[in-house]
Amino acid sequence: MPNALGAEMTEGAELFQIHCVGCHGNGVQEFRI
Repeated sequence: MPNALGAEMTEGAELFQIHCVGCHGNGVQEFRI
């Protein structure tokens, strides 16, 4: 899914970060802060 990730990254690095954090699960809280 490199295309989807690239599109999100271009739209907003914030969204991309949230996705990365979601993968970990624990980061979800960090992203919210």
